[in-house]
Amino acid sequence: LKGNNEPYPGRQGKLVNAVCDGLPSCDYEDILFYNPVEAPYCQSVEQGVADGIAQLNAYAARCPNTKLVISGYSQGAQVVGDIIGGGNGTFFQGCTTTPTPALDVNSALGKQIVAVTVFGNTRHTANQPYNQFSGAPDNGIFPRPDYQLANLATWTSKFHDYCVAEDPICAGG
Repeated sequence: LKGNNEPYPGRQGKLVNAVCDGLPSCDYEDILFYNPVEAPYCQSVEQGVADGIAQLNAYAARCPNTKLVISGYSQGAQVVGDIIGGGNGTFFQGCTTTPTPALDVNSALGKQIVAVTVFGNTRHTANQPYNQFSGAPDNGIFPRPDYQLANLATWTSKFHDYCVAEDPICAGG
């Protein structure tokens, strides 16, 4: 999922090309959600989560033997984390999102997902087992509560949250 105000496919396009390079079969689908800078932040996140879950389920139903990879940057990283770990919180301008359930790693869809990567995550939380790079010990601007961290911990073997210490969004850099 793209970051706030990015055109499709955003930074994720380069990642997809790198992942698919050399594979005999590889496909890509944007999870579409309206998130220009003027869009209400919480509404964009909620739409991204709802659309993401719907698109993932539809893709998995069309291609039940497919291995799925989910990735997001910045606001898109928050949406990805909310899909797999559950969502809810207070964000920019004091807006709040409606609670959403976590995706069970052992569900049919969860088993099809082989990797989840996020970059510049607004909800990056310090010292988690899936954190990567120099921002691992730092909190992002909206760290997650314990119950969401427990949900994300079930994804540790598949989930990587990449953050560098200089990033003001994921590490307060």
